[in-house]
Amino acid sequence: MAESGSTSAQPRLRDVITNLRPQVTFLWGGVAGVVVAAIAVGALFFTGVFTVNTAGLVSLDSQKVELRIQLELEDSSITTEVACPETIVAPIGFSFVCMVQTPEGYVSQADVTITNVIGDINWNLRTELPQDG
Repeated sequence: MAESGSTSAQPRLRDVITNLRPQVTFLWGGVAGVVVAAIAVGALFFTGVFTVNTAGLVSLDSQKVELRIQLELEDSSITTEVACPETIVAPIGFSFVCMVQTPEGYVSQADVTITNVIGDINWNLRTELPQDG
């Protein structure tokens, strides 16, 4: 005995997905990919697998570097003013330049290198400066 009335089959998820336009599929796939990637990266940072690498960076007080160079030059009877970069945060072995000037107008540059994690430095003048008269 045949049943009266027709029953239409419910669409399956597979049928719905295959009948979507390619642009819609691409859009939803892109959004889902970005969300999954953001969650994965966030989880990796949260668990400590990914970290911002600050290990080995040294933060120097530029005024202390300037004062050290100035005092060491005064020990050699050379009066100077020293100017170094304001912000110095760099790894061990990093070199930077400070400007050195005498009251008479002689100018040189000091090559400064960070030697260890506690902020010790080595420095050399690029050109000699005259001693005080």
